[in-house]
Amino acid sequence: MRPHKVDKPATRAEAVATGVIRFFTGKPCKRGHISERYIWGGCIECVKIMQAAWAAKNTDKLLEYQRHYRDRLDGRKAEVDRKRRQANAQRFKDYDHNRYLADPLRYKDARRAGSRRWEKRNPHLVLAKTRRRAAAKLNRTPAWANHDSIGFVYRAASIAKVTWPEFDVEVDHDLPLRGLTVSGLHVHNNLRLMRGTANVQKGNRV
Repeated sequence: MRPHKVDKPATRAEAVATGVIRFFTGKPCKRGHISERYIWGGCIECVKIMQAAWAAKNTDKLLEYQRHYRDRLDGRKAEVDRKRRQANAQRFKDYDHNRYLADPLRYKDARRAGSRRWEKRNPHLVLAKTRRRAAAKLNRTPAWANHDSIGFVYRAASIAKVTWPEFDVEVDHDLPLRGLTVSGLHVHNNLRLMRGTANVQKGNRV
């Protein structure tokens, strides 16, 4: 049983007057627990027992509540992080770069985990992005494109990911499909292998 603090109020009235939510009388409750009590009724040990009994009978409701709570918490944290990064852009850029240099694999795993959390919170945005990407590839793939050669490039990227996981190899379009100034085609001679971090930094630029 958790030890009790000696500075707790001894009565409910004292607790209310001092603005705390618990008090300790030193007397057992009706179930025999000698424990702190809440000002709204019930000792801590009794409340724990009731909470455990409710959780056992309402597992689905509890899991749903926990999921919504995590989503709200992640959403608020993401907004706070976004504002902090905007206000300290160069500082965060240097920090991320140093983390990557210290342990590339761990850094990439952390980035992937963050991306998965974002995708889970924003499935509609993920779907829209996927559709835009697919449409861009379709619109920029000419009839004369050699699909066997394109497949060979992606196959080489898959092999490289397994052989050299620390480099996180990805397929990049040398001339982006949706470039800011000029756009390329989805053909084999416009494809190249590139490290994932470099590909992200390149974006839609040439």
